Amino acid sequence: MENIKVSIVICHWKGNLIERCLKSLEKVNVNTQKIVISSDINFHYYPNVDIYHLGLNEPAYKRNWGAMIITREQYLVFLDDDTEISKHCIRRMYETLERHSEIGMIYATLYKMDNHEIIDTSGSFLSWNGFLYETYLKRPHELITPILSAKSACCMVRKSVFMQVGKFDQDYCIYGEETDLSWRVWQAGYRVVIRNDAVAYHAFETPLKPKSYYNPYYIHYHGCKNYITTLLKNLPSNRLYIALLNAGIWFIMGLAMLFKNRQAGIWIFQGIWYNIKNFKYIWRKRQEIQKTADHSYWKLIYKSPPLSYYFQRFSEYWWHQLHS
Repeated sequence: MENIKVSIVICHWKGNLIERCLKSLEKVNVNTQKIVISSDINFHYYPNVDIYHLGLNEPAYKRNWGAMIITREQYLVFLDDDTEISKHCIRRMYETLERHSEIGMIYATLYKMDNHEIIDTSGSFLSWNGFLYETYLKRPHELITPILSAKSACCMVRKSVFMQVGKFDQDYCIYGEETDLSWRVWQAGYRVVIRNDAVAYHAFETPLKPKSYYNPYYIHYHGCKNYITTLLKNLPSNRLYIALLNAGIWFIMGLAMLFKNRQAGIWIFQGIWYNIKNFKYIWRKRQEIQKTADHSYWKLIYKSPPLSYYFQRFSEYWWHQLHS
């Protein structure tokens, strides 16, 4: 098999799902270097895999750290430890980047690990209120679809582009870091797409990954903080009002959450306060991004779903509070 310059960086926190992920990679028909960045010191060996231990459980930091270890490879694949990869997934993402120089980043279409008929995500778009409009479409007549972002549980990016746009923003810790990265890839003049036949299976919000896996502080604090930060950094100047609208919705959600889950409401307010307290710092980031930003992409990443979509998503957040 030809020597393809692809490196896979896998973030691992805890649990045995990592075994399923690595086993699925044994069947991938592409030569790869595999790196696991693990917070679990008990996970220390798997054949043909380089394992590094970091006590810090922050995916954005782990991915950047893993990417810096790699010196030669042209393409970076980022996986979460709760994914299984189909045989042709990585090759198809690789072939897309090889054939289309205008594409800087590509996502796999994710299906639920416990039910391969249910889509976990087929890409997300920005909506009028600043929240993401996540889609669940098979798109049989559209092989490659431009999107704002998807879930970084399985994605590939050109390493040169990854370095050019400044890698993952480590201030995010978790939640939304891939959306921010993808948006900066768009603004650097490249496209971000999802391929419908590059398939991976995700245990997120399935019985395979119980609620004990999820950190409620991360969900409420970083979920709120990172949404607002992403908008402040990346919105075109004539659409910055969306960030204010988004912060207002978070404020209302925080007030409502005080009556259901007081601590969650407090975390939401702390996320809002982070952006107020660090506004100058965030604005400096924005100025650096916007110096050379190309906003001709806007129509490709902006869509507005029906109002019923928001009622459903906010209902899920209110009752289950698994992600924001």
